[in-house]
Parts: sequence; C-alpha cells; structure tokens
Amino acid sequence: MGVRQSSRETDQHLNNAAVLLLSPEPEFLEKVLEPWLKLTAATLISDDMNLLTIVGGRQRQQIATAKLDSTPLDQDFTFEMLKAFLTGRSSGLLVDMRWVIANQEGISSLERWGGVADHLASETGKPIISIYDPELLIEEQLQTFMRVHRQFLSPNGLHANPYWMPAHLFESASLGEQLTFMLGRVVPDYDILYSRRKGSEMHARGATPSWLTHVHVDISGKASSLRWHIHCFGSLRVLIGGRSVNWRIAGSTPKKTRTLFAYLLQAGEKGAHAAQISELLWPDEEFEDVKRTRLHHTVAMLRKTLGDGSCVLRACWKLDRH
Repeated sequence: MGVRQSSRETDQHLNNAAVLLLSPEPEFLEKVLEPWLKLTAATLISDDMNLLTIVGGRQRQQIATAKLDSTPLDQDFTFEMLKAFLTGRSSGLLVDMRWVIANQEGISSLERWGGVADHLASETGKPIISIYDPELLIEEQLQTFMRVHRQFLSPNGLHANPYWMPAHLFESASLGEQLTFMLGRVVPDYDILYSRRKGSEMHARGATPSWLTHVHVDISGKASSLRWHIHCFGSLRVLIGGRSVNWRIAGSTPKKTRTLFAYLLQAGEKGAHAAQISELLWPDEEFEDVKRTRLHHTVAMLRKTLGDGSCVLRACWKLDRH
C-alpha cells in the first residue's frame, strides 16, 4: 500500500507530465506552462527555434545534443545527459516530443522515455514536461502516450493520468499486476487488489483450468513447458508463463537479441542461415569470423533470455526455431 499512496501523493505535484499542443498560437503553450514553472529558467530540448521563444538561447538544447535521436534509446545514458541540464537554477525540463516521429523504434523509445522522465522527476525534484503535437501522433503512439506520463497539463490545470503505468511494470510485471495497478489508479479503494496480486500469481489467470485451485506456475522451470504469448504488432512483447521476457540481461545487447528472435520467428520452421542473420545484425562489419563470434554470443544470450536452451536450435550453419 505504501507504494500506491506515494503514487497518489506525487500526482498532486507537477513531475512527469505531458501537454498537447491544442492551438498553433505561440501564446497557447506559454499560458499552459507559466503557472507551473518559470519559463525563462526552464531547459528546452527542441530543434524548433519558434517553439517557446521565451526560453533563452543558453537554456535551449538540440535533440541530437540530448541523444534523444539514438536508436534504441539508451535510458541510462539519456538520464545522465538530461540530468546535467537540470543542475543549478533550471526550473524544469521541456521536451519537444517530435523526435519520436523520426525515431525508428518510435513506440519502444516512447515507452523508454516514460521511464527516463519518471526517474528524472524523482531524482531532481524538478518537473519533466513532454510536449506533443496531436496532429502527428498515430493511434498506437497516442495509446502509448496515455500510459507513460503520470500527469497531463491543460489550460484548466494539472490532471492525474489514471492510465499511467511505471516503467518497471512495462518491463517485468504480469498482465494481472498491470491491470490491478491501473484499476487502483482509477478507483483508489481498489489499491489493495494490486498489493494482493503483486508477487502472488505469476501466470495469467484463466490460462489453465487449475487457476481456481490457486496452483502456482514455477517460472524457474523450462520455458518450453509454459504457455507463450507473442505480440508482434507495434512493440515486440513476449510473455512466458504470464510474465514479460526481460531482454536487458547482463552481457546481452537487447536490440540484437530481440531482432534475432523476431527474425527467427518470421522465418518459421525453415530457419535461417547464419550468414543471412550475421549480415542483418552487423551489416557494417567486414570480417566474417567477427560476425560469426557475435552471432554465437547473441544466440547464447537469446537462449538465456528465454530461459531454455532448446528454444533455438543450431544444425551446421542453420538456425531453427523450435
């Protein structure tokens, strides 16, 4: 219960908020933001010199300088970079979110950005405000936008976002934990459901008839013995036994591991030749032996990530999906 109470208390103070540009007039954004932070002391991340001209030149930083154009978005690196901009008298951080449109991993990067914004607001005690142009958001981006920001700012004030979800729930929580967390934000009296569910049922309810008898799935067993759910539309998500796969394990390169998984999934039973995969993952590498070594490591990391060595089979120079 302590975590959820803290969540509600934090909603009362500006921290990780989003604002939509509902008007093309330059004054609109200033009127929305001025009651909440001193704009002349704020730090702005944007390539648009016409956006919030009230923010002085020294307080303005380009998207590339903040490394928001990197693919995939490196959360730790981005956090440290932006934290440096918030030292001293900076009243808060304003981020022009049009960088997401050009990012090759738009949805995934937007999810990661939510975690960075939460961490920055918590660590620095200063508001992080993400500015969106609704005309540029496709439906899937809008859906993600509604989950990664704790608050919304509008002309009539600050609003807690009942659909916000912390980054750690995106990455590692079961669907049940996610749903009960959201329910507790909509109806605070239901907070207790999240506390009960957290850490208890590790598998999806209703996945097997035995859930009514409260039989718990042992997630330490072989991954192949558990039910898999793979979501391929938008951001790739893989759930094994009701829990999301954690791609960020020690020693791995998450983007390469995910790409290898997706490629083998698409290849199906016919599998894929090692040379094809190596060229896909490391197109700029000249030496074949280096590619082969990297591929062997990535396959090993994929097996470790999925928790079952039999998930990826290797015969001669051919990799098959089991």
